[in-house]
Formats: sequence, C-alpha cells, structure tokens
Amino acid sequence: MFVVDTKLRRRQRVPIEVARNMTPGQRLQKAFEMSDAERSRFITWLRKRYPHLADEDIRMLFFRRAMRDSKRKMAIAARM
Repeated sequence: MFVVDTKLRRRQRVPIEVARNMTPGQRLQKAFEMSDAERSRFITWLRKRYPHLADEDIRMLFFRRAMRDSKRKMAIAARM
C-alpha cells in the first residue's frame, strides 16, 4: 500500500502559496536573499574546512568552486 505523507505535502505547499501571492519583484528579491544566505553558508564552511587560509584565499577558493559548478551545470544542460 502506498502512503502519502500529507505533512510533507503541506510543507511544500505553503512556500508555493506564499510565492504566488508575491509580486515578481518580491520573488526576485527573495531569490537574491536566498542566494546570499547560501553563499554565506558556503563561505563559513570553507573557513571551517580551511582555517589556515587568508580571507583573500577563501574568496578565490569560493569563486573557483562556483565557476566549476557552473561549468558542470552548463555541460549537463548541453547534453540534453
């Protein structure tokens, strides 16, 4: 028998409903905020992972990894 987790569905539905009630500008602002939060979390992780690196080195490592991930996504999209 297949059981549907209604609590999970409810949690997924709430952000969708909130986004539907936003203007396009508000949705874009929220996307920027989420992007900034993710970048901060990743830089914090890099600092913990490589405590011996200077701030400039952490920034360079961040950008290198971000570019690598971006190139990987573009290569996957090109195959489709």
